[in-house]
Amino acid sequence: STSPVLLIIPNSFGKITRNVLKLCEIALSHGYLPVVFNRRSHNGTPLSTLKLQQFGDPSDLREAVRYIRYRQPAGRLYAVSESSGSGLLLSYLGECGSSSYMTAAVCLSPVFRCQSWFESGLCQPLQWVLALYQKISLSRYRTALGEIMQTDAVFSSCSLRGVEEALFCQSRPAGSITAAPSGTSVVWDAYWERNEPLRDVDEVAIPVLSLCAKDDPVRGDAQSTIPLELFETNPHFFLLLTDRGGHCGFATQSERRAFSVVPSNSTLEGSNINWSHKVVLEFFRATADFFNAEERAKQLAARRRGLGGGAGGRAFRNRSVSTCKRVPTCSHNIHAIYNWQRSYTR
Repeated sequence: STSPVLLIIPNSFGKITRNVLKLCEIALSHGYLPVVFNRRSHNGTPLSTLKLQQFGDPSDLREAVRYIRYRQPAGRLYAVSESSGSGLLLSYLGECGSSSYMTAAVCLSPVFRCQSWFESGLCQPLQWVLALYQKISLSRYRTALGEIMQTDAVFSSCSLRGVEEALFCQSRPAGSITAAPSGTSVVWDAYWERNEPLRDVDEVAIPVLSLCAKDDPVRGDAQSTIPLELFETNPHFFLLLTDRGGHCGFATQSERRAFSVVPSNSTLEGSNINWSHKVVLEFFRATADFFNAEERAKQLAARRRGLGGGAGGRAFRNRSVSTCKRVPTCSHNIHAIYNWQRSYTR
């Protein structure tokens, strides 16, 4: 199948939100094959080994992408991340560089400065709710995880930092009765040196759109939490910043009214499509047009060189038909929109 694949990464706590479900629906109706990536132990995913996935560790995501490429080698791969799940996507794109196998990516309401967000980015009631959700999902593995960590510290924590530190910044050797020294600020800082999403941002080699709202209560103040300099200097990063939209909201007033009056079995083509989902699909369509135009330009240049004479002409005539296949023309002047060219760093 040549159908494009849309890889969706939920928030880092594994909660499948209504926004993710609607995105899967709209992607399926537009010809994409939606795939939701679950971290270890999230949403019923078995914990087959005594190891949890650190916040910005892309190793499991890398394996998932390889499997998708194995199953769908002819389809383009796109990615969308939601909320704190953007940390994993940005980490993957930075570590893999031009070998990410992805065509483009979108981050919906991303959290960029994750260490400070875990420390003081959320109000206490919301921190308590998210910490409780994490502990509930881990409770089924409490006995097994007790061999490698202090589970009492995990399940007694009431903050995001407390849970994260108990999971990854302290250890308890198997068979020991006393716990190892608890996590310190040095260990905590070292943990985020390995997991901060923007640690390898200069290596990202595909277009990435970040869709943010100034009134996002989860991310915090836009001036201090959005790295504006990144979008001003890096040609691969695009920022769409709205005045309103909250956290992963981005629904117009007419769309909010439509949610309450449109039947559940109605078509997705209409007012009940979340505005951010429209932006996602349009961005992917535009980048596909751009890469198609770029590929067509390369083919035309190769053809001119091949027809220049002699061995070059014979080499071109001996090429397969698929090498010179005709690519559909763009629906708009894509070069007037994108005036930069890809620069691979790896």
